[in-house]
Amino acid sequence: MIHLIRLLQEAGIDQADASLIAQAFTAKVFRKGDYLLREGTTCRHVGFVEEGLFLFFILANGQERITYTVGKNGFLTSLWSFLQQKPARENIRCVQKGRVWLISQPELLRLQQQVVGFQEFYTRLLEKEICCIEESRYDLIALTAEERYEKLLHESPHLLQQIPLHYLAALLGITGRHLSRIRAKQVVRTS
Repeated sequence: MIHLIRLLQEAGIDQADASLIAQAFTAKVFRKGDYLLREGTTCRHVGFVEEGLFLFFILANGQERITYTVGKNGFLTSLWSFLQQKPARENIRCVQKGRVWLISQPELLRLQQQVVGFQEFYTRLLEKEICCIEESRYDLIALTAEERYEKLLHESPHLLQQIPLHYLAALLGITGRHLSRIRAKQVVRTS
């Protein structure tokens, strides 16, 4: 909870309002394999990840297609489902034991109306998520598999230790075999 309060204060929300906002969140512990959201259910919460790692994925032709990861100090929700209050088209699963602070949509709306600065904080949060979604979509279309792997190494090297290689391959939009070839080339280039 301390990390959430600090994040709110860094966004310009004073201590009293940050504490009021934090009280609207409830903690939930997730074990590896637990789902925060399953496809077909409506997303009712936004979560702040205090610890752990979560994968967003869709099932396509029986295969898990990972679209996104969220770790410590990140926010997570199925944006499309949450904003429209329609059944989710994706799943959110815990892959590393975690603790998430959840806030419901009614509480979120209440805070936007009652706490000065919270609407701006929430808008910036949505803008950041939209930019991340657009960037990952662009990367999948415009970058080669090797370029996506290089970008992952540069921007999120911790993922290499936190999630199994088959998840990394799915996140990059390639097969496990293709990822092995890319990694082998990387070793040859660096030696």
